[in-house]
Amino acid sequence: MLIMTDKENNIYNQLIKVTDAYLGPSSERFINRQIINHLNKQPSEVLSSDIVELVDWIRLAMTIITDDESIVKEYISKIQKLKNA
Repeated sequence: MLIMTDKENNIYNQLIKVTDAYLGPSSERFINRQIINHLNKQPSEVLSSDIVELVDWIRLAMTIITDDESIVKEYISKIQKLKNA
């Protein structure tokens, strides 16, 4: 588990919180993998401006995990709202 100061990465914490509703205990690992492998940065470095690109990768990964389009759309919608946070 990454340790960050309270304001150091609120976007990261929000990503984990939203993802937890869909992937439970795998949330942190899933988000870390998306950030590290596709944005080429550490999770502690993710910014709200990264959400647009991250959404594309998360959508792709989620469509591999589930065939339920409504779940994917709902999850992506919640992630997209974070870019204004």
